[in-house]
Amino acid sequence: MGKGWKFVGKFKRGRKACLAIECIVAVPDPKEAKAIAGKKLIGADELTAMELSQTQIKALNLKEGDVRLRPAPNAPGDNELANRFADWPTCPRIPDSPAAFLESWGCH
Repeated sequence: MGKGWKFVGKFKRGRKACLAIECIVAVPDPKEAKAIAGKKLIGADELTAMELSQTQIKALNLKEGDVRLRPAPNAPGDNELANRFADWPTCPRIPDSPAAFLESWGCH
């Protein structure tokens, strides 16, 4: 297993505070990883990427090709979703669309 990528999508439209969702993609190719994260974080106002080492990917217990969505724990500002579910290690199920993901976490 090689390196991976962490993408943070920030959703600002219509909210008092920024909502940030983290998408970790265990794919070494940056273009492929960005395409996968872009599909999961569609509609994000801002998308930032950070390379993860093989050790970091292994610590998250991910295999090559895995994708994990979760509230971004270190998002600046008042991230209501991250604060509400900060003690949850991962999303229990990854819905097919970002809208379904947000709805599953109680954001309407």
